[in-house]
Amino acid sequence: MDSVDGLAVDTTPDADAIQAVEDALTAYNRAHAPEDAFQPLHIVVRDPRGHIVGGLLGATYWGWLVVETLWVVEGLRGGGYGRALLGMAEREAVQRGCHHAHLSTMSFQARPFYEQAGYTVFGTLHDLPQGHDRYFMHKALNTDADGATGARLTPMLWGRSTTQQTLDERAPRRRLRRGLRHRRRWLHMGG
Repeated sequence: MDSVDGLAVDTTPDADAIQAVEDALTAYNRAHAPEDAFQPLHIVVRDPRGHIVGGLLGATYWGWLVVETLWVVEGLRGGGYGRALLGMAEREAVQRGCHHAHLSTMSFQARPFYEQAGYTVFGTLHDLPQGHDRYFMHKALNTDADGATGARLTPMLWGRSTTQQTLDERAPRRRLRRGLRHRRRWLHMGG
């Protein structure tokens, strides 16, 4: 353990230390903002053998959908699966009372895809990684009574339902919570 100005610096904190920091920030946020009503929102697409060939990992909180990960296996890209996953997540977010969505993507990933879905860039980090950019994007969700947001995975692929929506509390949620920590810290710091 190193020390800075008499304080111990631990670069490998245990789970209790991490939880203590998260609990302290959560308490601070609750004193200044309403309950976030955090709920994971995960959707996966499986092939007939049960292999995962696409998915969206995200969450809803404070009236927003955050898309952390959207992936479709290379052989199925361009077939409407990404659009369908995004549309399903947006519809579910509206059902949960969300009014906006946000995400980030890299210059070598899917910015045009998200722009076609109505997302706009509100910030850019250059050279992350070096030679590339990271784009932060957002979108107002369609909250009209008809709920017409996005595409659907219809007709059912491979003759049976290929989506599985889950509120899994295991590893994907832990990973998502870790991904959201920097966003919550950013909100806390006024960024």
